[in-house]
Amino acid sequence: MTNLEHIYEEAYKPLRNYIRKLCVDDSLFVIWNYTQYLQFGKKISKEIEVNPALLYRKDTKSWRPNEWELELLAKEIIINSQKICSSSISLKKWHQFYTALNKLRYIRDEVAKTYFNKDNVSTELYRIAHRQFPWQSRVDFKFLFRYYKIFSNSTINDIVQKILGISVRDLYYIGLAFIAIYLEKPEILLPLQLDLEKLGINLDKVNKFLNFTSESLSTLKDKIIEEQEFNDRFEYTYNPMRAFPIIKMPFKRKDSLVCPMVTLLFWRITSGLYYEICDEKDFGDNFGHSFQKYIG
Repeated sequence: MTNLEHIYEEAYKPLRNYIRKLCVDDSLFVIWNYTQYLQFGKKISKEIEVNPALLYRKDTKSWRPNEWELELLAKEIIINSQKICSSSISLKKWHQFYTALNKLRYIRDEVAKTYFNKDNVSTELYRIAHRQFPWQSRVDFKFLFRYYKIFSNSTINDIVQKILGISVRDLYYIGLAFIAIYLEKPEILLPLQLDLEKLGINLDKVNKFLNFTSESLSTLKDKIIEEQEFNDRFEYTYNPMRAFPIIKMPFKRKDSLVCPMVTLLFWRITSGLYYEICDEKDFGDNFGHSFQKYIG
């Protein structure tokens, strides 16, 4: 183990031990609320204590949560928190949420003392931009429809059909239905009660959509652990939640499909779909023509 890895592990322990006291569904509910507020201007649930300065947007820069921090915190919740609550600690309480946020930031600060120097500062600035800029570009339905038009090219549609088993039209219709629900609540109860038959979308197509966008809590946990690194890349490793923004898990003791960060679902069926199909034969030219037609 290198000195930097040792520093990371020692700085990581307080966060890990604190999150182990939390309940996974309760904590992801809080993540969903803050993300909804920051990304879509939604009101935070009355169940959650919030610093009034956040709601009135006063002097929030030093302590307000950022979306990229919430994404990292969500990963740690999936890895370390409990399926069944056995503690009074909850992120719904402001000081306990802020404590978790500070422990997360403590890791960054401890490593900065050892890692950052004049030789790597430009690399670090690039990584910060790569991590933060996507979250600062707000997604909306115009963003979604732009990708829909590009991917609706007949050749690209055939590629999507081959890889996912559903057309671009069906992918986006189902995606819109799920996003509309997740903008109002973080969970969809199982078994599914979605009625999309009028659009020609049956349960088999919905399941193929879920094969592309969802994973069980236990499997997602394993995938995140596999990607985790205790070094200067701790904050920048690939997040499997971007491939699987919908989590199959108990929520309030009921089997559900949970989406803690709706923006990740937007990304999965837009830029995430691009990376799923971009290496396929005939994709490049057709994507370029379609992009020029609708964007250029």
